[in-house]
Amino acid sequence: MQLFGLALVLSVALWLAGVAGPALLMRMGLYHPNFKGAVVPNSYGILIAIWLLLAILGTAAVVKGVSFGAAPIVLLIGFAVLGAPMTSGGDRRIGGIRGHSTAFWQRGHFTTGLVKMIGGGALAIGVVYWSWPSESVISIIRDAAVIAMMANAFNLLDVRPGRATACGLALGGVGLLVTLFIVKSGSAGTVYLLVLLEAAYFAEYLMDSRAEVMLGDSGSNLLGAMLGWGLIGLAPPTFRWIAFWLLISFHLFTEKWSLSEVIDRQPILRWLDRRIGVR
Repeated sequence: MQLFGLALVLSVALWLAGVAGPALLMRMGLYHPNFKGAVVPNSYGILIAIWLLLAILGTAAVVKGVSFGAAPIVLLIGFAVLGAPMTSGGDRRIGGIRGHSTAFWQRGHFTTGLVKMIGGGALAIGVVYWSWPSESVISIIRDAAVIAMMANAFNLLDVRPGRATACGLALGGVGLLVTLFIVKSGSAGTVYLLVLLEAAYFAEYLMDSRAEVMLGDSGSNLLGAMLGWGLIGLAPPTFRWIAFWLLISFHLFTEKWSLSEVIDRQPILRWLDRRIGVR
């Protein structure tokens, strides 16, 4: 009965966030032109972060045998804050890891993007070491890099309505199915965390895909970081190494080519992309 009550309360809270959240963000001045120039509520990820925090605390209190620990909560708050509006300004002409690094080394310009890169990396290392202090230095760096690169990867995806959220839902859904029906192992807390993450972003996707709201850096960073946390918490080391090298390859690719332009040039990718959000 308690679990049913919790599910009902969380569902109502998600519904209220969808109904009242966009207007609240607009009143707070959190809006921004989207890729078509239409002004829409930005930083919806802040509402997702608040809902996830309450959902984690409620689940831990109600569901017996489920413990999340403090680490994912610190990760959640940290990446949401790093992506919040007050840390996401700056010169938008500067982009990519190379762009932010060059701005610092050549002109001494400490961009907000560089702050997020350093802050996200440090946060990931701290949380991974806190959770698995007996792991080797290489393993800690690998796992922290997966979290930080996942956060940035979803930031890179979040340039068209629904793209980042749809990819996150697909990745999280596959991870849950593999964990529950193939691997059949893993921390109950991590599994519940992914379920809550999927629920929150599915509710947001319905608005995001129609270009009614924008995740903002807080939402895209948070989505990637929490998926990265789920991956290192459930996947064996071999899969973590695969994810590590795939993410490095993805970032090297996006440093050289525009993701949206590549998608538009490939018929299959273009067809899929137009099915997950307005273009």
